Amino acid sequence: MCAATRNSVIESLWTLLEPFVEGAGFELLEIEYVREGQWVVRLFADKPNLPVVEGIGVAPGQGISIDDCASLSRQISAFLDVEDVIPHAYSLEVSSPGAQRPLRKKTDFQRFASCHMRVRSLDPIRSEDPNFPTPSRNMYGYVKGIEEDYLVLDMEGHLFHVPWNLIAKAYLDPDMDAWLALASKTRLDEQEETGE
Repeated sequence: MCAATRNSVIESLWTLLEPFVEGAGFELLEIEYVREGQWVVRLFADKPNLPVVEGIGVAPGQGISIDDCASLSRQISAFLDVEDVIPHAYSLEVSSPGAQRPLRKKTDFQRFASCHMRVRSLDPIRSEDPNFPTPSRNMYGYVKGIEEDYLVLDMEGHLFHVPWNLIAKAYLDPDMDAWLALASKTRLDEQEETGE
């Protein structure tokens, strides 16, 4: 299957599933449609409007649960069987975004501006700093600004203006030691509350 056909299927799935997932009380974050031996439709979903922890993203344990994913998967599977968008056999997976939450919309970048993120562009982007002459496709940093046509990413003091239409993939990439420490603290707090 060519990339254009795959992208067309993904766009059709977004159109159908985003309102469906929102109606079920969740937020659709990303859709992958890939061949891994067999075709796989992989959805990443989460609870909407979760608080943001500076530098980390969503606090561990606050998002969608395994039971939520299983329930949402059953509902989506039945819905897609009726809609018949995908013309062949496939496997459906509904998953939590985890620590490396995908970023797709401008509002995602605004919401998580205080968090470390990785942005991969389709074409190399040159920093506006002449002391950083090497263009990059893979950038890691913080949001410095959000403009109509591009994202301004601060990578260790070097600013990159990344056009929205050139962003191939973007996701949070927090310091995992800080994320795991927060996860451990959250578990301890929950154990104290339940008396376990």
